Amino acid sequence: MTSSRAPDPPDWLHGAPGRAAFVNAYQACVRRGQWDPGFTSALGILASVAGLYVALVREVAELAPETVSDDLAACVIEQRRAVREWMIEFLLLAPDAVDGGTLRPDGLDSDIARLCDMVAVQ
Repeated sequence: MTSSRAPDPPDWLHGAPGRAAFVNAYQACVRRGQWDPGFTSALGILASVAGLYVALVREVAELAPETVSDDLAACVIEQRRAVREWMIEFLLLAPDAVDGGTLRPDGLDSDIARLCDMVAVQ
């Protein structure tokens, strides 16, 4: 029988959004009956890239729009895509959803924000 309590996040995983992503993805696997302890490391990677995405979007939002370079904007897009690819691997998104999703007014991908327990900014 599988516990509904997530394994402890890796020591190298820092920040509330990443930790929330770890627990939420774990619980989704458990609900589907598809959890295996061997998934723990990959789950840590998903949680890490999700947490880094949130941090990146928050930092870019603090910049004046005219100071955001094309390279930085491309980095945000690539980080978002990487998170969505990992979400697909954990069956949290449909396989064709890698380039989908919507952006919230605060700039976060709505699916990733939900995974990371990020409350929408009004």
